[in-house]
Parts: sequence; C-alpha cells; structure tokens
Amino acid sequence: MCAGFHVTRAYPANPESLWKCVLGVPELVRCPPMPNRMAQPSSDSRRNDCGQVIGDFVTNLNLTPEAFFWVAQFLIFLLGWPLEWTEITIIFLPLFLPLLAGFHVRFPDNIATSPFFFGIMAAINQQTSFLSPPVAMSAYYLKGVVGKLITLNEIFQGMYPFMAIQIVAMLVLWIFPQLAYFLPDLVYGAGSR
Repeated sequence: MCAGFHVTRAYPANPESLWKCVLGVPELVRCPPMPNRMAQPSSDSRRNDCGQVIGDFVTNLNLTPEAFFWVAQFLIFLLGWPLEWTEITIIFLPLFLPLLAGFHVRFPDNIATSPFFFGIMAAINQQTSFLSPPVAMSAYYLKGVVGKLITLNEIFQGMYPFMAIQIVAMLVLWIFPQLAYFLPDLVYGAGSR
C-alpha cells in the first residue's frame, strides 16, 4: 500500500485522480498492510498509483515540516473518534510515514520529521481523541460499566480535565522534545537516534 509514495517526484496531482484514490481507500483498507508487503513494491498498479497521487498531492502543497506534522496529527485526532488505535496505527500511520521520510530527507535536523517523535505524539494524540466528544469511546465503555449511576454528560465533564492535561503534555513535548528522548537515550545511548 505504501510502496507508491515517492515524495521526491513532483507530478501535478489533479483533484479527479485524488478523489478516485479517496474513494478507493475502503478497498485498500480491506487488506491491512503487513510489514513485509510494505517493503516490497506491490504488483497492484492501482495501489501504487494512489500512493503516488496522495504523495504528489501532499508534496505539491509545499507544507513546512511543522505544518505537515500538525496536519497529520489533526487527522489522527479526527480518526480517533470513530476508530480504535489499532486501525489508526496499522492502516493510517503507514500512509503518513513515507511522507514523513520524504520530509526527513530534506530536513534531517527538524524534530517534526523524526519518526520516533511523530510516533510518541501520535500515541498521545490518539489517547486524547478517545476522550473527546462527539464519540469518546472510553466514555461509552465507562457508561457500560457504571450503568445508571452516572450520566454520559457527567462522564464527559469528568474527562475534560484529562483531555486538557494531555493537550498540555503534547505542547510541552513540542517545546521540549528532549523529554521524549530522555529514556531511549539513557537506555540505548544518544547515537541510537
């Protein structure tokens, strides 16, 4: 599915071909990507063409690494409403990673292009989206456990402080990214980046 992303080539992506790819996403999602499949080019030309179209579309937007980072995080947040973390991680994050790699080639010292940092922020972001209305799956899980003792509105009101804490944590990590790298650097050394 991701073999078609070539962010170094700049073809003009027309809206019609992008729309065909968007409509074709359910077909691509039926077969979740596997690690060995991602490393090899697909024989299905439509998968490669859609990857190329999406990659070209994002490349032609001329986003800065920071803008791409936050747009991707916003999309992950929106996807967290209807989907579980497994679907986002297995299906949608592989769509972002080749684009992130393209930005990393051009901006290797920018924290917004670090795959590790992107993954840490995506994990916190998914936790935040699970707490936020309108869907907030964790609220419905809790409501199923407590029954009629607490209303759904009371559960949502109790979740807002935790959402705020996670948003502040994301901002603190963005300002001080060395916090995310502290433990890996301690265990594996700073050269493991």
